[in-house]
Amino acid sequence: MRIDLEKKEYRLLFSLLLIDAIFIVAHILKFSTNLVSSYLFSLEQNKGYAEIYQDIKGVWIVVFLVYLFIRRRKIVYSVWLLLFGFILLNNVMTFHESIAGSLSTNLMPFDWPLAYKVKLGELAPYLMIGIPTMLFIGISYRRSAPEEQSVTRTLLWLFALLMVFALGVDLLHIGIRRIFDTQLVYEIMGGLEEGGEMVVMSLIYAYLFGVDESSTK
Repeated sequence: MRIDLEKKEYRLLFSLLLIDAIFIVAHILKFSTNLVSSYLFSLEQNKGYAEIYQDIKGVWIVVFLVYLFIRRRKIVYSVWLLLFGFILLNNVMTFHESIAGSLSTNLMPFDWPLAYKVKLGELAPYLMIGIPTMLFIGISYRRSAPEEQSVTRTLLWLFALLMVFALGVDLLHIGIRRIFDTQLVYEIMGGLEEGGEMVVMSLIYAYLFGVDESSTK
C-alpha cells in the first residue's frame, strides 16, 4: 500500500507515531540509564506523561465518533462511541482496578496467582460492556451502507490488535515475570505492552481523522 504523505491523516499518523517513539525511548532511558530520572516518563506509571497522552488521544477518538454520528446519522458510530467512550472513562476513572480487587478476593477462589486473578477481575467491566456492544456492532453492521461496513471492519481489526497488547501481552508479562522476576524484564514487557497500545491508539486516531476528512469531501 502506497502511503501518500500529502494526505492529512498520514501526516497526522506520522506525528503521532513520532511522539509515541519519543515516549518509548524515554521509557527505555528511564530504566537503562541515568539520563531520565523522573518516574513520570515510565510507560508503566499511572498518570504519567505517556498515560496522559493516551487519554488525550482517547478524547479525540470520542470526538471524531461524535462528529461522524452527527454528520452521517448512522447508528454504527454511536455503538463505537459507546465502546471507546467507556474505555476512555475507565482509563481516567480507573474503576476497573477497584472492581478487580473485589472480584479477585471474593469471586475467584481458584488456586491461581494473585496477579492473574486481578487481571481477570479487570476484564469484568470490559466484558459487561464489550459483549453487548459487539452484539450491537454486528447488528448495526448488517444494516449499514458499504462505507460504514468498511469503517467497522477496520475498527474491529484495530480493536482486536489493541486487545492483543492490552490483554495478551499483559498476561504474557505476568507469566514471564513468574519465571524471570527482575526489574529489567518488568520494564521491557511493560514497555512492549504499553508501547503497543500507544501505537494502536495512534492508528485508530489517525484512521478516524481520515474518515472524518473523507466525509467532508
